[in-house]
Amino acid sequence: MTAAVDRKAPNPLARGTVLASAALTIMAPAIIAPSLPTMDSLMIAVSAPVSGMIADRVGRRPLLVSGPSRVGAGHIRLRA
Repeated sequence: MTAAVDRKAPNPLARGTVLASAALTIMAPAIIAPSLPTMDSLMIAVSAPVSGMIADRVGRRPLLVSGPSRVGAGHIRLRA
C-alpha cells in the first residue's frame, strides 16, 4: 500500500522556467543560423593580415599550395 501524498501544483515561476527551456531548444537554431555566414566573413577579415604577413615572408606560391593541402588533410583526419 502506498501512502497518499499531497502534491501542490507548480507555481507560475516553475511553469515559466519549464516553458522557456522547452522553447529554447526550438529558438536557438533559429537565432544562430542567420549569423553563420557572417562567421566566415569575420574569420576572413581577422586572418587576412596574418596571411598577408606570411605571404610576404614565404611567398604566395607556398602559401597557396599549403592551404588547400592542410584543408584536405583536415578533412581526411576528421573522416577517420
